[in-house]
Amino acid sequence: MLDVRRTATTAPDVDTAVAALRTALHDEPDAVLVFVSESYDLDALGPALRRTFPRALVAGCTDSGSIGPAGYLEQGISAVSLAGDIVGQSYCIQPLHNIRDDLHHIQRALAAEDQARPPGDNAFGLLFIDGLSQAEEMTAALLYTAIGSMPLIGGSAGDNRRFERTAVYFDGTFASDRAVLTVFRTPHQVLTFKSQNYDAGPTAMVITEADPEQRRVTEINGRPAAQAYAEALGVRVSDLDPDASSVTPTVLKRAGDLYVRSLQRVEPDGSLRFYCAIDRGVVLRVATPRDLPRSLRHELDRVHHELGQAPTVVIGCDCILRKVQAERDGCREEVGAIFRDAGVVGFSTYGEQFGPMHVNQTLVGIAIGGMRGP
Repeated sequence: MLDVRRTATTAPDVDTAVAALRTALHDEPDAVLVFVSESYDLDALGPALRRTFPRALVAGCTDSGSIGPAGYLEQGISAVSLAGDIVGQSYCIQPLHNIRDDLHHIQRALAAEDQARPPGDNAFGLLFIDGLSQAEEMTAALLYTAIGSMPLIGGSAGDNRRFERTAVYFDGTFASDRAVLTVFRTPHQVLTFKSQNYDAGPTAMVITEADPEQRRVTEINGRPAAQAYAEALGVRVSDLDPDASSVTPTVLKRAGDLYVRSLQRVEPDGSLRFYCAIDRGVVLRVATPRDLPRSLRHELDRVHHELGQAPTVVIGCDCILRKVQAERDGCREEVGAIFRDAGVVGFSTYGEQFGPMHVNQTLVGIAIGGMRGP
């Protein structure tokens, strides 16, 4: 059996917060996931987590608010412990520009684990990465290739929209310029999913000049980027702020699926900075919104139906811009209640990874269900 315990604490100091986690979670868990506010003393919190769960795999990162037993949590720590039919191993990539060197070690370790594990186990990868690194595209693509057909989801660490420092936990420390891939194996069913409440509209934009490494677009349809983008949205250039982009982002169609690309800001020179890399020649379409609570409930119901039962746990990485939208639309409490009722634990992110793709304004998740029958 796989036993799951979820908890959250708003205790502001490290000792009290960690004591609350120790009381609520398993005495000897196999794995613990933690999502923490950037306001904590991370230099103290990292070692405290290792002392408290010395034999457990612990993974997590800083957030822009978390998701826990009561839905959204603005400050504090949300956590989940898993005990029983699950094993995991974490691999640290630091600094991020050394990822190609680390890939060889990861591939060798995974091959050895595959030989040691019994047949029939399901494996999945969970990635947490520095949300200010601008390295998510490269990291997700290379890791997905390295781990083969294994499902992979992840989230970019946040810092409550300060955009100053984000950090990822590994082996008793929180650090920036870091990604941690945790590979779990379990005999239970696993199902990855993504949910965004946008469709592709009729208005298309061709990216004619861009710097993907800087996530910067300078020209759309052969015209200055900000002017062309504002006209496509039917607004003024001065209206292209983060809140406006969360109302009408763009979507990229690839292999029959849609991936959201969200605007971060307009630069002084009239270029556009996005939260994802965008290449020259890409065709983006102005998105048309769907009801956020309804689309979220529909996707989680689909997951339940496909598993054939309510998931034992759902790990979710949900874009901070979705929470911003829910607050603006007056449905924040409703969305939080949907998360609560579905047993989701996770955090509000600065970006999401789904397979090899880095996306925005999306919920990505992995649901763990029961064992399949013979």
